Amino acid sequence: MSQLQQAFDVVRDKNSFRLKGTVQDRTQFQQLFTLLLKTSIGRKILSEITFSPDLKKRGPVEMSFVHNSDEFLGMAFPDLRVELVQIRQAGMTKKQINKVLLQQSMTLVHELTHVLQYLKRIDEKGYSFSPVNQVFANLLDEAEATLNERAYEIEVTKLYPTLTAHMSLWRWSLRRRKDVIKAFFNGRIGWSVIGSIVDSSIQYIINNAHTVLPNRKEKQAFIDWVNRRFTSEMQVVLSYQDLPVQKILDLKNPDYTKVKGNKNVMILDKKGRVVCLYDGDERAFTVVEGVPQKTAQYLQRDVFPLFPHSAFIHRRLREKNFRVCKDTLMHLRRS
Repeated sequence: MSQLQQAFDVVRDKNSFRLKGTVQDRTQFQQLFTLLLKTSIGRKILSEITFSPDLKKRGPVEMSFVHNSDEFLGMAFPDLRVELVQIRQAGMTKKQINKVLLQQSMTLVHELTHVLQYLKRIDEKGYSFSPVNQVFANLLDEAEATLNERAYEIEVTKLYPTLTAHMSLWRWSLRRRKDVIKAFFNGRIGWSVIGSIVDSSIQYIINNAHTVLPNRKEKQAFIDWVNRRFTSEMQVVLSYQDLPVQKILDLKNPDYTKVKGNKNVMILDKKGRVVCLYDGDERAFTVVEGVPQKTAQYLQRDVFPLFPHSAFIHRRLREKNFRVCKDTLMHLRRS
């Protein structure tokens, strides 16, 4: 069976993928699937999605194009939707159109990796940890998607050397998988992307109004979970200790840790408990009512002056102890 026929079989399987939009949009998705099936990483991702046990319960994956958007190249959602930005092809040469398809296929690999994470409920597990580890879990999800995108890029560069000769690609020095992960956490691969992930992590904590209290058991469970993900999911020779996670944290004040995204801010005390959240929308508030006077002074003196239009609002945040229950252990074994 030809790879083109395989692509048509994949996209025609309404139990796996549902293509939305015009006839032209659906045809373009078929072309993107064909490109993915020509690479080992593309075939692996599509196969894992198609045969995922959770796909029958939650699927199919809904694919569509977004027109006239400059905010992102693509996005995946927990309800298994994938949106790619449609690049206008009017007036382009055949070669230019093929380049556009290659660029879109790279984005598709990235977003389908997130779909796999949703199918494996990795995102839900990540949010079961303490606030700062929730941030790192989300960053790890993005690093994994970046790793697959890079692996795909290497393959298509070999398949289409002429077409990719003048495309803006990542540095060839990032051939080793562990170098890609480290480069992501170091900010060498898009620091603004890291900032947006930190923003979404903080926003999740704001919206859900509860958090897990950090302790030794929670920290060790998170380290074990990260290490298992490196070994089994990403197949990369790294451990939690190798991650330059301190670049995400501002530790200038010995009593407090600041986690800052592009616009959102989270302040933690020495014990790792949240004392302040800023949501980037001219509102700042402490999350524990009756914070110590020392904390209030620190917030008013060192944090709020950075946001002159913000208000000092108290809000209670539900906190719960971390427990390694059966469900948690199952997640750890799967990872």
